[in-house]
Amino acid sequence: MARGKVAGKTKSHILKILKVLRKAHREGETLSVSRIAKETGIHKWSVSRILDLYMPYVDVKVIPELEALGLSAKIIELANPRITDKQAMLLLETRG
Repeated sequence: MARGKVAGKTKSHILKILKVLRKAHREGETLSVSRIAKETGIHKWSVSRILDLYMPYVDVKVIPELEALGLSAKIIELANPRITDKQAMLLLETRG
């Protein structure tokens, strides 16, 4: 996981992504990075980076059939749908 202080903009993005993932969980959906980016207004690259570096409470699955074709797609779900905004921010502060 990344080290150092997390910028306020990144924290804001994390909360936006969490909101979208919670909604998808309630509706029984899984989301792609592209869909999260579209719903949050955050660039796809930034969404992917934030998921990888700052959100250990999400499950990221790669679709092997698409990889075999040379395409990359991630399917994202909350591993812990009960995580609160406060807990997510606390994880950022205590990561090491």
